[in-house]
Amino acid sequence: EEPGSLRIYANPNIGLCTVEFPTSIRFTPRLTLGIYDTQGRQLQRIPISNSSEGVRLDISAQAKGLYHVELTDGEQRYSGTIVFE
Repeated sequence: EEPGSLRIYANPNIGLCTVEFPTSIRFTPRLTLGIYDTQGRQLQRIPISNSSEGVRLDISAQAKGLYHVELTDGEQRYSGTIVFE
C-alpha cells in the first residue's frame, strides 16, 4: 500500500464499495471517514472506532462520478478515490 492511501474495492463500482484502513493507522477518538464530491462538499461523515478494519460504503443515491474519501483525525490523513460508474 502507498503511504497515505486507502484501499478501496470494488473500484470502479456501482455505488457499493469497501474502504480498508492502512495497518499504520492510529485509532483516536476524533478519527472520521469523510466522503466528498468533486466540488469538495462533504456527503457523509462516519466516526471510526478501534474495532474497525474497514467501512462498507453505499453511495448509490449519489450521481455517478468520482468521489474523494479521507480518513483523518486532524493529525494523520489517508485518502483515496471512489469511481462510481
